[in-house]
Amino acid sequence: MIDALAAAPTMVPNVPTPLPTPLDEALDALFALTARTLQARRCSLYLRPTGGAGDTSLLLCKRTGLTSEEGVGAAPTEATILGLVARARVPLLVQDIAAYPALPTHPERYATASFVSVPILVENEAAGVLNAADRHDGQPFSENDLQGAELVARALATVLHGDLLVRRALDEGEIDPVTSLYNRRHLQHRMRQERERARRSDTPLALLLLAVGGYEEVAAHAGAQTAGVLMRCVGELVGRVVRQSDIVALYESDRIAILLPDTAPDAAWQVARTIVREMLHEKLPAHLRYDCERLDISLGVASSLALADEASLERRAEEALRMALARGDGIVVAEGAGATRHTSPRAGRDMASLAREIGVPYLADPAAVATAAAVRLLSPQVARSYLCFPVAFEGGTLTLAMVNPLDAAAIHAVSQLTGMAVYPVACPRAQILRAIARLLPVDSRDRRDGRDDHDDHDDHENPGADGVLLHALRDDPDA
Repeated sequence: MIDALAAAPTMVPNVPTPLPTPLDEALDALFALTARTLQARRCSLYLRPTGGAGDTSLLLCKRTGLTSEEGVGAAPTEATILGLVARARVPLLVQDIAAYPALPTHPERYATASFVSVPILVENEAAGVLNAADRHDGQPFSENDLQGAELVARALATVLHGDLLVRRALDEGEIDPVTSLYNRRHLQHRMRQERERARRSDTPLALLLLAVGGYEEVAAHAGAQTAGVLMRCVGELVGRVVRQSDIVALYESDRIAILLPDTAPDAAWQVARTIVREMLHEKLPAHLRYDCERLDISLGVASSLALADEASLERRAEEALRMALARGDGIVVAEGAGATRHTSPRAGRDMASLAREIGVPYLADPAAVATAAAVRLLSPQVARSYLCFPVAFEGGTLTLAMVNPLDAAAIHAVSQLTGMAVYPVACPRAQILRAIARLLPVDSRDRRDGRDDHDDHDDHENPGADGVLLHALRDDPDA
C-alpha cells in the first residue's frame, strides 16, 4: 500500500492480538479482494480511529507486502499522499511517479512507478484510504484498476457505515444484538437499582461472573458469529437455572454476569453449583458441539450487604473469577477481602469414569476396532453432526461410539438412517473426530446410509469380529 505514503510511521508497543470481530472478518475479506483484483504486491488499508473525526492521523489496519519498518502504527495526514487523498476525498491514479515530482512519495520503496490510492467515504467524510502499488506483471495501473479499487472502497464504506450505525444503536440500547442478552449498560443500571433496594430493605446482593473457556477456540476457527451463538446458548442455559427476577447480561465477549437480588453467599454458591452442573457440552446444539471441543465453565461469586456499592461487588467478583481461571477451579466465592476456593463438582471427571457412573461401556479408540461394513453405514456429515462413529453391527444392532451416549435425538436419528437398533458406548470426542477423519471418506458425503445390500446380508449372516466386539462391550462395563 502506499504505506504511510511518505510518513515516518509511529511505532506502537506490542499488544496481544484481539479475537476477530465480524467487522474484522469483513475487512479481511474485502482487503484480500483488493490485492487479487488489482494484482498488487503491496496493499494497505488505513482507517481513522473510532470516534476520531477530528484526528489528524490514520491507523494502519491491514497490509500485505510491506516490511515491518514501512507500515506500522499511525500515519499523519499532513504532507503525505495518504493525507492528500483523505482531505481531497477523490481517488488518485499515478501511472508514472516521475511525472509528478511534487508528490510526497518514496519511489525507492517500490518496484514500479505506479500506484492507486482511493478514499473510503462514510457519511461524506474520509473514514480511511485504500492503497495499492507494484503490480505483479510490472505494468502501471490502469483506469480499469482504479474502477476496481473504487468498487472495493465503496464496499468497505458500506461495511464501516453499518458498523457505525450499530455502535450508535448500541450506545442507546440495552440488548446485545448477537447474543440477545442484556448488555453491560443495562447491567450497570440494574446494579445501581438493586443496590438501592438492598440498602432500603437491608438484604444481600450477589453477583456471579461466568467465563466460557471454549469461546476463544470457537472464535479462532469458526468465526466471531459462531462464538456469539455459543454465548447466546450459554446464556439460555443460565436463564433456565436462575429466577425470573435475576438479571443475566453479557459482561464481556466471553463472560456473562448474573445479578442475584436478595441472595446470601450460601445461596449464591448453590446457584453457581447448579449452573456448573447444568452447563453440559452435550446440551449445546449439534453444530456447536462440533466447533467447541469442550465447554469449560469458571465462576467467580461475590455477595455483599446493602452498604457495599456495586463497584466493590463487581471488583470482588472479578477477582474471584481470576482466581478460578488461574487455579483451574470451577467456582471461587469471594468472602470479605479474600476468596475461598471451591472446585467444580465436574472437575476431574474423565470420559471413562463418567461412562461407569451412567452405566454404559467405554471405548477408548473406535478407529482401532471399527469394521469396514459398519463404517459404511454413516456419512461424515451425520457422524460429525451427532459426534458419533459406527463401530460394528450384529443381528440388526449397531454399536455406536458417542461423545454423549445419552443423546436420545442422535440415537433416534442414526437408528432411522441405518434401520438398526443402536447400542451406544461412550468415547472421547477427540477419538471420534480422529476416526471420522481417518476412516470416513469425503466422497461418501452424498450417501444417506451408505449400505450395500449384499454387504449387509453377508455381515448379518457372518458377524465375525462385529459380534465378538458387541458381546465384549456388553459383558465388560469397564471396556
